[in-house]
Amino acid sequence: MRWYQLLSSVLALLPLSVAQDCWRNTTCSGPTESAFSGPWEENIFAPSSRSVSPEKLFLITQPDKTADYAPFTLQGNGSLVVYDFGKEVGGIVRVNYSSTGSGALGVAFTEAKDYIGEWSDSSNGGFKGPDGALYGNFTEAGSHYYVMPDKVLRGGFRYLSLFLITSGNVSVQIEDVSLEIGFQPTWSNLKAYQGYFHSDDDLLNKIWYSGAYTLQTNEVPTDTGRQIPALAVGWANNATLGPGDTIIVDGAKRDRAVWPGDMGIAVPSAFVSLGYLESVKNALQVMYDTQDNSTGAFDESGPPLSQKDSDTYHMWTMVGTYNYMLYTNDSDFLEQNWEGYQKAMTYIYDKTGSKLATWAEDSTGLSATWTDRAEKLRQAINEYCWDEGYGAFKDNATETTLHPQDANSMALLFGVVDEDRAASISERLTDNWTPIGAVAPELPENISPFISSFEIQGHLTVGQPARALELIRRSWGWYYNNPNGTHSTVIEGYLQNGSFGYRGDRGYYWDTAYVSHSHGWSSGPTSALTNFIVGLTVTSPLGATWSLAPQFVDLKSAEAGFTTSLGKFQAAWSKGADNYTLDFTVPKGTNGNLTLPFISTAKPSIQIDGTEITQGVGYANETATVAGSPYHVRRSPLVTKTNVWLHPILSKSSTSTLLHTSHHRTKPTMPPMPPLQAARASPWLNCPRRMRTTSTPQRLFTTTRLLRSSTTTTTTNPLRTPPRAPRHRDAEIAKSKRSIFISASGIAACAVAMYGVIKLDLFAADQAQSSSSTSTSTTTDATDATPTSTNQTALDGPSGFPSSPSLIRISGQEPGAEQVPTGTSSVPYFPSTIRIPKELDNLTSGDDIRSETEETDGEEYQLLGLGIRTVSFLGIQVYVVGMYVAKADIAELQRRLVRVGVEAQGILQAQAESQSKTGSGVAVPETVKAGGDGISATSLVSTERAALKDLLDSDRGDAIWDAIIKPDGLRTAFRVVPTRNTDFLHLRDGWVRGVTARAQKYNPSSGGQFADEGFGAAMNEFKGLFGGGQRKNVAKGQTVVLVRGLAGQLDALVRVAPDLPGRYMGRVVDERVSRLVWLNYLAGKGVSSEGARRSVVEGVMEVVERPVGTVVQKVF
Repeated sequence: MRWYQLLSSVLALLPLSVAQDCWRNTTCSGPTESAFSGPWEENIFAPSSRSVSPEKLFLITQPDKTADYAPFTLQGNGSLVVYDFGKEVGGIVRVNYSSTGSGALGVAFTEAKDYIGEWSDSSNGGFKGPDGALYGNFTEAGSHYYVMPDKVLRGGFRYLSLFLITSGNVSVQIEDVSLEIGFQPTWSNLKAYQGYFHSDDDLLNKIWYSGAYTLQTNEVPTDTGRQIPALAVGWANNATLGPGDTIIVDGAKRDRAVWPGDMGIAVPSAFVSLGYLESVKNALQVMYDTQDNSTGAFDESGPPLSQKDSDTYHMWTMVGTYNYMLYTNDSDFLEQNWEGYQKAMTYIYDKTGSKLATWAEDSTGLSATWTDRAEKLRQAINEYCWDEGYGAFKDNATETTLHPQDANSMALLFGVVDEDRAASISERLTDNWTPIGAVAPELPENISPFISSFEIQGHLTVGQPARALELIRRSWGWYYNNPNGTHSTVIEGYLQNGSFGYRGDRGYYWDTAYVSHSHGWSSGPTSALTNFIVGLTVTSPLGATWSLAPQFVDLKSAEAGFTTSLGKFQAAWSKGADNYTLDFTVPKGTNGNLTLPFISTAKPSIQIDGTEITQGVGYANETATVAGSPYHVRRSPLVTKTNVWLHPILSKSSTSTLLHTSHHRTKPTMPPMPPLQAARASPWLNCPRRMRTTSTPQRLFTTTRLLRSSTTTTTTNPLRTPPRAPRHRDAEIAKSKRSIFISASGIAACAVAMYGVIKLDLFAADQAQSSSSTSTSTTTDATDATPTSTNQTALDGPSGFPSSPSLIRISGQEPGAEQVPTGTSSVPYFPSTIRIPKELDNLTSGDDIRSETEETDGEEYQLLGLGIRTVSFLGIQVYVVGMYVAKADIAELQRRLVRVGVEAQGILQAQAESQSKTGSGVAVPETVKAGGDGISATSLVSTERAALKDLLDSDRGDAIWDAIIKPDGLRTAFRVVPTRNTDFLHLRDGWVRGVTARAQKYNPSSGGQFADEGFGAAMNEFKGLFGGGQRKNVAKGQTVVLVRGLAGQLDALVRVAPDLPGRYMGRVVDERVSRLVWLNYLAGKGVSSEGARRSVVEGVMEVVERPVGTVVQKVF
């Protein structure tokens, strides 16, 4: 027994050695070290290793009496111990234990302390009760270990309950509990933050870092989404979310899906803290990938949830695009999606345009530029939605008395109002405050940190920092210090009574355990403290221009920093009795403005690096603005650190604070700013972010935080009046209208900035210069080049690839083989026959395949049909794909087709009867499934051939093609040749999305044949075939071949140039993977290439023209 104990311990520890790096087989692409070192790093909640252990344990009967983590004994049925990790975690749990008999070890999870016990809190979305528990069974005494199955990865929890189920007097010794962290999969160092914040207020520091850590837990592997439809029992997190290896979702525990509206807060905060936005890019890309090609509408959420019909979230995808471009200047992403962005703008404007025309009384102006549209919308909002008597916006243009938190907060942030109305709205918003946060009048009794994130930024935008910090301390401070919370992340929402029953009567069915305690949409203070309190923000892509406008309030000091590919941005200020100093560091070559608050009513003296400034300062609203100029440069070898000292003497000014420094780090990180902050050139954005003191200046420096003026325009507080009457349907409809009216103003102005940037080519200006020095020289085939005008978007991939196709043997043409036209000039021909090595069983991943091997040991395959894979409503060509069948197996293909053809008419008749009664699909006879026993025909008559073709069409093909492909003994292949430069991950993600969608589609009717762990493991093997840096690029004209062998195994081969050996990429044994990849080209609607599907059908119909066994010399 001793050897067994040792072996089980070793096996349990094996995955942990892998877990020290990135998640599983994920490529490590994140930063490896923090950009800013200092005492603030002690506030980072992220663990130092991907493998973590609990910090404490306690009994459920004594939750306040904790002990340090140590081995623990469960004695008897129902005994239970709770392990506390001390913060939000998530991933795969492993338990090593020993027992004195048989039984089961139960495992349950919860984020909040309220729900510890034998049932996990809720996450699956079915609202049929809690998620339940997992169980590890053991049948005898001895040492054991339990590892959670990957499909039930638990995305977010703090508390882990272990309990014993047994019928006898059995005890279990818990020897070791460990967790493999499953979030932020591409980071090998989870503490490698590219931004930081620090102040003399420790609570604000903790809140900033709790927001940052929340965003880490929301960046998840793309194959760990929540399963939809919801399970009746338990949970599953094995759905595909989007492209790439990492993606940002709404919450750690749930929904584990892309929600663009959440990203409106999450992305700016991720930029100033984590700084690496690969997850954001993939989340946005999946929204473009699933965009409705006919209307331009974005889904409300990403797959597999894919909810639709939300104008608000449609616009948030557009805002997210702007933010991502501002922070990264990713021109490739923009080129790929620009047409979709323009179509999305047309969609949303068409939906609101008719009403807007009535308001503006100028329908002819609706076809003007986006700037004109935004201005008209702003005017309409102010004219029809402003409540002069109350001093804030109404929910809509009716006689409603609802003054919502969200619309009024966004009106401040997006610059919809003038200064007088801004001051009124800011004060009115405080009427909703309670000791633990701001209640949303549009969602009575509920406190939403998401909407409050917009409110704090709104207060800061109009110069009310005291209100902003007070609300942060009340709301986020309350949750951080809540003994039942995670003490490390930010919550989705809660009630004004202090319970976690957020949205109980609005979609959450009173399930308080369903609320997410790690929700990125609540991370607003993280960006607000950097962008407004320290005051450091970027105003053009990558921070080529920036702004520094500190707001002091009751703090004595604050500092923050972030990075972009241009270098580090950092600022710090400290206050004295009658002065303050401001130090900042920016990359060389950037230009920025300083906006300096007065410290008394007199104009101050300003010194920069010890020199008094006497020119170039503008004074307004008790602030001094020092504008940067490209003609006055401070020289420094790398990074310029500038000291600004302000003293209340005389008005002085600065010739320049433009700091041209150079910093060669290339990590894309930065501070977020409100989406419309950079669009200040728009005539109606008249609330620039400066300190506008509306009372005595001393309020900025006192620790007594006045929340509002001593006078008020109302004598009542909505939170303290009798309960309102129940909301009626007209109020619900009005709420939806309000979302469109207010949010549309934001996206319209955002679109103005983005449209101007594209037309002026500002994003590409700096890259043109850098690419000339960094890119390698390439050779292009002049005959293959297509001239484009300067105002067209190039659709080819990155430079550095040959532009002409390479015809090769394993995936190209045999000498003398007939050339079949493809219909595209990029890859004009496919060979009618190819050779594939016979002995693939003897190869291992990475082996070369020599030309002589193909010639002497090559199996000849015949082309059945081909087509072009296109994407988007523009029909952008991606690759040409052709299906081949081994010539030696054509007779087997004929036999299978004949079996189906003989039964075809009966199948069609049965289908028609079934659909008329139940709406069900095609039923394949058992004689066909079983290989045709009892069917002796060797050919088809004309009526049978016609019926067979009908069965193979897009409406009926799924089950029939499955029956043809599934049995062993038929070798086929797909040959893929890109028409434009791409990479393996892009190809892989397309195949994986198709396979995942079909698996989910087929599972209900196939008894869940694609739902087991074995299939999940096989899919991971499939994805692994295309990983690794050596397999990154696939140039235009290079060739990939996927082969389905006699037993259904999938082999992948590639050749990059005709004069180089081919390469064997590897094998997936489970035939279900290759079958679903094949079906994604052949079966039903929504195939990867409809042209290829039709072409293959024509090809197989040629096959059945001849009797079984007749040699087919030419099919296509």
